[in-house]
Parts: sequence; C-alpha cells; structure tokens
Amino acid sequence: MARRRRLKLAELIGEPLLAREAGSGTRAAAEQAFAEQGVDWPPRMALGSNEAVKHAVRAGLGLAVLSRHTLAPDPAGEGLAVLPVAGFPLRRQWHLVWRQDRALSLPARTLLDDMRARLHVKARPRA
Repeated sequence: MARRRRLKLAELIGEPLLAREAGSGTRAAAEQAFAEQGVDWPPRMALGSNEAVKHAVRAGLGLAVLSRHTLAPDPAGEGLAVLPVAGFPLRRQWHLVWRQDRALSLPARTLLDDMRARLHVKARPRA
C-alpha cells in the first residue's frame, strides 16, 4: 500500500478553519505552529468546545486542529479523518500538579505512576 504524502500547511489555507475559542490551549498551539511556518490562516469560526468543533467539521463547515485524544475511542469521532500534515502532530508540554501539603489519594498516585511509566518520566526533587 502506498503511503500518503504529507500535506504542507500552506496547502490547506484555502479551506475554512474551525477553531476553539480565543484563549484555548489547542488554539494557541495551532496559532504558534502556523506562525512558525509563516502561514496566516485565521479561523472562519470559533467554537467553545471540542464537541462543537467535531460537529462542525462533520457537517462540512471546515477543517480543525484538535488533540488526537478528543477523537477516539469517542463515537463522536466517527466520520472524521486525520490529515497527514507536515509538522503535525503538534507537541505540547503538560504539567501534573498537586498540593504539596497533602498526600495523594490512591487513585491520584496510580495515575501519576502510570503517567511516569508511559512517558518515562522520573520524579523531580522538591524545591
């Protein structure tokens, strides 16, 4: 099977862009990626949730940049396709924080241990 070529971001700017609302982390990451590639692609429509963006894409209103975890295994992700675009996926840094003066609950410790194992992250020493 032939591998699909990766599209250049500039090839997509003729399409309407659907985006999250101003201030959204997803939108900020997309706008930063656009700027880094010298692409001016203002959104045609801003929506307040990932679900609203997915519904608008499914309705044929445009393309969107969303976090992959918002698509599957969610049944609402059905009918959507991930386009192979050069420079994507965008990588973002996440931080897990908790109150230093309280012990973590068992579910919170389990989540932290799982994340460390999956991401190969070691605990940082306390300041």
